[in-house]
Amino acid sequence: MALIFDQIADTPQTHILIIGVGKYPYLKGGEHAQDQTVDYLKNIGQLTSTSISAKAFLDSMLDIHAKDCWITPLGSIELLLDIQSETTGEQEPNDIANLDSVEKAYLDWKDRCGTNSANTAIFYFAGHGFTVDNNLHLALADIGKDPRLPWKSAVNFTSLRAAFHGCKADNQLFFVDACRDVPIDSLTTKLAVSLIDDVSKLQGMCTHDLTLYATAQNSSAYGPKDQVSYFTSALLNGLKGAGVTNDGEHWVINTGTISKDINGWMGEDKQTEQGTLRCRAEIAGPINIIKFKEVPEAHLTVICNPTGAINHADLRCFNENYSYKRGPNSKPWELTVKAGIYQISARFKGKHYKKTTVLKNIIPPNNNHKLECKS
Repeated sequence: MALIFDQIADTPQTHILIIGVGKYPYLKGGEHAQDQTVDYLKNIGQLTSTSISAKAFLDSMLDIHAKDCWITPLGSIELLLDIQSETTGEQEPNDIANLDSVEKAYLDWKDRCGTNSANTAIFYFAGHGFTVDNNLHLALADIGKDPRLPWKSAVNFTSLRAAFHGCKADNQLFFVDACRDVPIDSLTTKLAVSLIDDVSKLQGMCTHDLTLYATAQNSSAYGPKDQVSYFTSALLNGLKGAGVTNDGEHWVINTGTISKDINGWMGEDKQTEQGTLRCRAEIAGPINIIKFKEVPEAHLTVICNPTGAINHADLRCFNENYSYKRGPNSKPWELTVKAGIYQISARFKGKHYKKTTVLKNIIPPNNNHKLECKS
């Protein structure tokens, strides 16, 4: 199979499974398009964002490893993707995400994750999805291959997620970049979908769980054409620094922060034909998963009130380790600083305004501050 990163050891590790489906050869616009028998499969087709999003997720996972930031070191990445990755500058092995390859990849990944209770399991899927009876189903590359069995290569993710709680790994992260609409066909037809894992009635829940969906129940997920999707872009921004917090000793990414802030990163003001984009999170036992070796950077914008005061202000942003300054200027002060607690001050050479100083905690990604300048 497509085990593109293999440094498996007996110690606690992070094991990742990435599935990206953009090409659906048996659906509309596909190389071997079939006359489908259900309206849902007649109406969906090729995707331009999902495979690109999966590759971006892969590259980010490897980048975090290269910077030695995984708290639980990276042990393996298994990749099912319908475009070649250029991460190493060479053509990497990968398999198309059809039912057979996904079933084997998933079970092999689950076995790796289950070797140590301190392991971290990460699952990522980007492709078509739909909801039936409150269960999310993921459409794999060979869905619609035989129109007589239209749902054969749709995997019941809700059941899969429940089953994976039985894995020994205490830390489990699932990211699903897919629509969750309800097909009209499901109201008149009982869907025979695929189950690739069994749910034990005796199993409990994992200790640390983050399951994150790109959209709310019964809603669509979106991505710009030939670009990373809105959800995956926001998620990766968070993992690479936007979600950083200080736990008293280190700058870390915590699953609780991801859950809480993902909608803000995705842009709550971004509108689609169905309204504001909103993802959904299920979380239990938040845990730190990434630790930065260096202090992360953050963007800061400083303005004055009244606006004209900035024309006369000598601005300074400083703490015991770093100092930034700028002279009078009519434009807002835009700067990039190392995260931390700073004093931000404005001094005036004339008698226009009084000196003002404030204390501000500056954290990634973006910070805005208005200095109140009194005459």
